[in-house]
Amino acid sequence: MDNLEKKESEVAAKERLIELIDDFPTRAKIELLQLVNGLRPVAEITVIPKFKDKMVPNIESLKGLGFVIAQRERSRGIVTYFVSKDQQLVDEAIHSEDHRRFGELMGFPESSIKAFVDRKNGSLLEDEELVQKIGFENYCFPLKISKNMAEDEVLYLRESYRILLEQMPQLIDKMLPPRVDREEFKRKVSAFVYDHDSDSGNEGM
Repeated sequence: MDNLEKKESEVAAKERLIELIDDFPTRAKIELLQLVNGLRPVAEITVIPKFKDKMVPNIESLKGLGFVIAQRERSRGIVTYFVSKDQQLVDEAIHSEDHRRFGELMGFPESSIKAFVDRKNGSLLEDEELVQKIGFENYCFPLKISKNMAEDEVLYLRESYRILLEQMPQLIDKMLPPRVDREEFKRKVSAFVYDHDSDSGNEGM
């Protein structure tokens, strides 16, 4: 398969996934988008008993796109499903008790994982500080940021928001509180995602 055919195949796979996950919860859609775009090795989908009959067939249908699935029973009938292209990784996610390794499986940046593990030492950035650095509140991704906000964390947020803007911008709307102006928020996100190239040029990089 040449590069063009590979590109077309990847685009087709993303389109099939987007169509298939239409009835999934917003958080699950976001994680699956990250998965199919290579931003995380494993996606995590939590299903409560109330939605089990509807959600389980939908999750099982992901196998038709080449994904493998494993599940872990939790308390009160809640089930966590792990989705990946690699059976070994979903099996590992089920049994992982190590915060560092679980963070790696979820695709979090190394700097974020280290800061979370060392969080008792005050290594995490406060939400208000993050807003000052990126220009908006991070409603869409449950990511803990290190105090100094390392480059790998910046790249993770930029790429994650770029995927949403270009592939399923309506998910951003669904993650925002009612009080937030949707268009203004996406304008700020777009500036963060796309305008840094010109900023870097001004800095002589």
